[in-house]
Amino acid sequence: MAMIKFLHPVKTFYYIARQSFLNSMVFRANYFIDFFIDIVFIYLSVSLWSVIFMDNPENSIVSKSELITYMGLARIVARIDMGFVWEIQNRILNGEIASELTKPINIKFYHFSQEVGSYFNNLIIKILPIYLLMIIVFDMKTPINITQFSLFLVSLLFSFLLIFNINFITAIMAFWITKLFSLSVFKDQTIRLLSGAIVPLWFFPDSVLSVVKYLPFSGIVFMPINIYLNKITNEEIINAFLVQIIWIIVTSSIGRYLWFRATRRISINGG
Repeated sequence: MAMIKFLHPVKTFYYIARQSFLNSMVFRANYFIDFFIDIVFIYLSVSLWSVIFMDNPENSIVSKSELITYMGLARIVARIDMGFVWEIQNRILNGEIASELTKPINIKFYHFSQEVGSYFNNLIIKILPIYLLMIIVFDMKTPINITQFSLFLVSLLFSFLLIFNINFITAIMAFWITKLFSLSVFKDQTIRLLSGAIVPLWFFPDSVLSVVKYLPFSGIVFMPINIYLNKITNEEIINAFLVQIIWIIVTSSIGRYLWFRATRRISINGG
């Protein structure tokens, strides 16, 4: 009986993720457009930082190869903006969220399953091809051993959980803020800046870095790539994992509390 109860949510997760995976393959034009955009942005980022490195190579704390690898991976490792934020906002505004609350499936679990399926689709048809292309074209660094790559994947999993929780909190705010565009833009740009997606945190002043590295954002991009590049010690990797796990728990608790408050005093616009 206990095994059946355990397998039921696993099967539900699988079917939702699988359907999301298949749905992501329907609009192939979107794939080619996104693929082209990512390639262009990676090329521009690599070109820009290569010029910066050439201007002052002796004072750089990283090699040119590490810098190129970092900027390439920063573009593809994290999905900062997740589509379910707008889906939840629309359902809150048109009143459909009331019917969602009567369904026998947790709304967070449902959207998490969808995002996992979408992410794996993105991984197979876009991230891996771009990754291989960067290795061939830009001579990007590869992990020195399987252990390093495995630790990178673990950190990447924590990164996904963290960014999902942050996006879920943003989506729930639609119960109190009818238009999430400004909040979402602020969230995206804050994450891009403080996660190291735009400027690697290596180049932040020490006084700023000493604070930023303990915020949730550094665990989204900077920490996983640092592990990939083997630029931190085993002790620092453990600390990085702890920071990620603590913020996953904190953001999950905040999301659970906000959802509890929202569902107890729903005031739905238009419904």
